Amino acid sequence: MPGAVLPKHPAVMRMRFDEKRNLQGHGSGAAFARGGLRVLGAVTLLALALVAGEGRASTYLNGGALSVDGPVTGPNAPNINRQRFDETSPDGTSRASVAVTSPSGNGPLANAGGAAGHGWVRAHAYSSLSRSGVYQGGSDAMAGFGDELIFTAPGLAGLQGTVTLGMRIDGAMSSDSTQSAQDLKGSSEARIDFDAESSVDDQSIDRYAYSYSEDGSGEYLDAEEFELTVGFVFGEPLDVDFSLDIQSNVWGGSATNTPGIWVATGIADFRHTATWTGILDLRDAQGNPVEAFEVTSASGTDYRGPIAAPEPGGVLLLGTGIAVFLATRLRRPRTH
Repeated sequence: MPGAVLPKHPAVMRMRFDEKRNLQGHGSGAAFARGGLRVLGAVTLLALALVAGEGRASTYLNGGALSVDGPVTGPNAPNINRQRFDETSPDGTSRASVAVTSPSGNGPLANAGGAAGHGWVRAHAYSSLSRSGVYQGGSDAMAGFGDELIFTAPGLAGLQGTVTLGMRIDGAMSSDSTQSAQDLKGSSEARIDFDAESSVDDQSIDRYAYSYSEDGSGEYLDAEEFELTVGFVFGEPLDVDFSLDIQSNVWGGSATNTPGIWVATGIADFRHTATWTGILDLRDAQGNPVEAFEVTSASGTDYRGPIAAPEPGGVLLLGTGIAVFLATRLRRPRTH
């Protein structure tokens, strides 16, 4: 996959969701739910960007869930239930999860969570709505890690080289609705950003995917391998950052007498994990393979080979309503 020089900070990543949604022609229905979910303050986002972008080892996880009763505009203020989480760790694992329903108990169920360690991340975002009426809800999660790598090899100190780094992601996305587009909608979105920056080069892989029940469109992110090649200097730091940002949303239109079953879902399930696959290739400035090399990291993680993620804990499925999510997903899945 070709590399492109792109900013790697979480604050920039989140803005790109809206830019790409508008390009796809899906900018109208999600504005409120997205705005309610993305309530992290500038100070928090800046702190995450600095931790992930300054060459220090870190893991980071943030997100939340939102459920709303009533109209989002007009004289009656909506009743909102919102919960968020923010976790960062300089040398360990970040884990968190939340689950909400609306204040009345009739609105959407929303659940989000994840975990991040050096060399692996997990995340999920589920939303489900099962009745007619003016309801909106959604969830989002961003999980990532950053580290500083230094490569050394006999006779190459201070000289340039190139290295190819690998990541693999495995997950599923879907959206569904059992009524017409104006009455009920579901969506899911995902984005990965894989970046490596040295004193001589900066390369990034940027991947965006989506699923919309409104028109059945989708560009899916499921099981994929990513290889990122970047230039560096032997003996100098190479900053590496990987992040997965996902979200789900559901919307209900005005209450109606339309008969039938009312179900809308949005699911982005990446609990199957994004994992580091290793240092795939290392070469000197003349393009010759370098077999005898050492690599150290600020976190102490060994990145030479694949990194296995630990088994997911119960924190990823906390909260009520998971059975509803799974049931509605099985009813009419649109998963790739």
